[in-house]
Amino acid sequence: MVIKAIYRLYKKEMTALFLILWICFWLVIALFDIYPAIIDWLAFKIGVGRGVDLLIYFSLIFIFYFGFRLWLKIKKIEKDITQIVQKTAINNMEKIDRRNEEDV
Repeated sequence: MVIKAIYRLYKKEMTALFLILWICFWLVIALFDIYPAIIDWLAFKIGVGRGVDLLIYFSLIFIFYFGFRLWLKIKKIEKDITQIVQKTAINNMEKIDRRNEEDV
């Protein structure tokens, strides 16, 4: 996954900041895989019963946060498309009106 991310950075499909966050994410996953007691300790400090529960809570927060961000981006794209279509329709109508005036 990291190699694909580096390739996307090279192709300018990803920013350097996102690449750094992606690498940090996978390093944390690897750390939890190698030392699973860290998750249990962190869960105890936060007040969650088990480390697995903590991972599920963080995963749900992550999913909802990025789902909301995607929804916002989709709404912005819809608004942009609507504006483009409206401008195109107005331009087309103006062209038709000019042709009709020239014919008269």
